[in-house]
Formats: sequence, structure tokens, C-alpha cells
Amino acid sequence: MIKAKCPFCNENVSNLPVFYLCEGCGKTKIGKLFCGKPITPDIVEELLTNGRTGILDGFVSKACKRYKAILALKDGKLKLEYLSPVQKEFRIRVESGSFGVALVSVENCFSEFVDYGDVPPRMAEMLGVQTAVNFIWYQVSNVAKTSLHISLSDDCGRLYLSGAREPSRKDHKRALGCLKDSLKRFDAFSLEVYRDSARRSELEKHYRNREFPRGIFPWVEPKIRLAENEVFVTLPDSPDVLCQFKASFNDCRKVGNCEFSIPINKKNTLHAWLYKVRGELKAERSGYVVSY
Repeated sequence: MIKAKCPFCNENVSNLPVFYLCEGCGKTKIGKLFCGKPITPDIVEELLTNGRTGILDGFVSKACKRYKAILALKDGKLKLEYLSPVQKEFRIRVESGSFGVALVSVENCFSEFVDYGDVPPRMAEMLGVQTAVNFIWYQVSNVAKTSLHISLSDDCGRLYLSGAREPSRKDHKRALGCLKDSLKRFDAFSLEVYRDSARRSELEKHYRNREFPRGIFPWVEPKIRLAENEVFVTLPDSPDVLCQFKASFNDCRKVGNCEFSIPINKKNTLHAWLYKVRGELKAERSGYVVSY
């Protein structure tokens, strides 16, 4: 029996030999094999709970090539949401109305509110662009032939990226420099500023969400070291990842350039953060390293 309920009638969903079926209305019917990938009970739990999964590996094309995709449940049927390997342009949209929080969207991939901590909205937008750029870099095999269209809600971000203006804080300058270096890997990028006062007011009402953002850092593989009373975490040297981690763990302590320590009682919370930001299911094996 699947723990999550049918989204149509809130009845139980049975695990049958060939498919998963709602015991009530029967509208939820999920086969156990989809595009060459076995659909496990954990995947079904994720679909019924959130409507979609994180990035999953193991789908097989008609040409017998493996690829990654996001699996979604729409009207009781499975649908694929994925980055096409032949796609030449990706559309990024980043909006910020709250201090430190940005709505980061990559078209056809994800749209998540991300808390970057103690940074002004304009820098939250820059960090959001970094998150989106890294996500696409991880998914696309040849970024040198890929272009980006970036939409921002604040004109200051456009001025930052064009070099017409620079942040005053040293850490903000470093974050902007990292973003510019990341953008150089792509064929080209274009910028537009999309102002919508009603939309901005709506975003300003979005207080910091304590839910960890899903699937924004699928490429992150931290190193974790357990000590007697602490857990030491070494993260990639990417400003967006570091800021999001600090915002997620208010009691973390910086012990190195990219290394933090958190209390040992936060170990399970750390693993929950990793599962969520990497877009994994708990049954899947993560790539991070744990040493004792």
C-alpha cells in the first residue's frame, strides 16, 4: 500500500503487480515502467505528494540512449519534463521582492522560491541567476553552443552584469565575478528587465519559506565529516550554494573558505536538505562523501 493518497478522491493507492491504482475513483493509474525506467513506490509517493519528482536518471529514448528528466503527474497521467539535448536557448527568470528571497525559474525545468539569507533583493536576483546557470550547465552537454535569455525584475542586475555598476560590498563583488565567469561558458546571453508592480507586491508578501527548495542544486556533492559533537560540511565554491546553506542552517559556523560546522543533532536535517536541493528521492543514493 502506498502511504500517499489519490489527489482526486483522497483514497488509498494500491501497489498491484503491473501498476499502481487508486482504490476509490480509479483516476490515478500509474504503470510500473515508464520510458524504460522502473517506477518505484518511492517515486509514486513523491508524485502523489508533490505532483512531480526531482531530476531522475535512467529514462531510455527510442535510440536506446539514457537521459535524465523530471517526472510529473498531470490529470492522473505521467508526463516528462526535461531539458532537450538539442535545445539551443534556455529562458531564465529571476524575481525578488523580499530581502534575501528570489523566485528562480528555468523554463520547463523548475520554479522555486530560494532563500539566500542576508542579502538585498538585487543580490538575491544575481544569486538566483547563478543557481539557474549552474543548473543548465549541469544538464547540457555542450554549453558553448547554448544561449541564455535572462529576465530580471530589477534594472540594477542588468547594470551589474553589463559592468555599468558594481556592488559596494566585497562579498557581493565576488559573487558577481563568479556569475560573470559562469556566463562566459555559454555561447551568448541576453538580458531584459520585466517590471510588474502588482507582481512585485505579491512577491514582497512572500516571507522566508522554511521549506528547502527542490532540485535547484542537482550537481552539488558535498563532503561530510562527522565529529563528536559537530558535523563538518565542505561545499562547492559557488556563492549561491554557500548563501543558501547558511540561510537554511542559521546555527552553522564557518570554519574554512567553503567549510561549515553544524551541531550533531542537525545531521538528519542536513541529509533532508541534500535530498531536497539535489532533487533526490530518499531511496536513491547520493553522491556526497561521508567520512568518520
